[in-house]
Amino acid sequence: TSDADAWALLAATLTASAEAAWRGGADPRPEATRLFLDLSAEADEAGGLALALRPDHPVAAVARLASGRAMGLDLPAWSDRMAVARRARRTLYAAHQQFLQVTSATWFGSHRTMFEFARPLAVHAPVGDPIGALLVTAWCELEAANGDPAEAGADRRADRALVAEAAGRWVAGGPGALMHPYALEAHHAFGTFLAEDPPTFRFHLA
Repeated sequence: TSDADAWALLAATLTASAEAAWRGGADPRPEATRLFLDLSAEADEAGGLALALRPDHPVAAVARLASGRAMGLDLPAWSDRMAVARRARRTLYAAHQQFLQVTSATWFGSHRTMFEFARPLAVHAPVGDPIGALLVTAWCELEAANGDPAEAGADRRADRALVAEAAGRWVAGGPGALMHPYALEAHHAFGTFLAEDPPTFRFHLA
């Protein structure tokens, strides 16, 4: 294990700890928020050290997207960090997942900007890559917020066709593609969103 890997692992661990503190947000005490912010700042520093050693380290790049969201970075800074993540892999799933969250109404964007980010991921998803499942994640975000699809510029029927095409391109990559690190999440997303097609539903949820 290299020093870059060690710093990246620390960044990812601190990020997970920060998110756990935030999820304990049932606890309204100021110290819970302070812990979340402090851990996020430490994660950000550790991720920066990893990237200084290996500029395309995927784990560090994703960790710094998560810590940057926690620290409330502006969009240009976010775009810079996303560019770093794409150097690691153009369709790095976890990085795009983080960026989708920051474009959502829950964080710093809107339902419309979230779909403007997520829809091209499904349209341009390469063969063997499950990145198109993030369009389903956008729908989950919208529904969790009781958002209006019309205001978000979202058409479920049209998006279902895009998701079906993206799912088909992922599967077309063969057995190796189905071993993607986010395969389980993608299967759940594709299967539930395409539940009106029983064979597809059964394939993904089997």
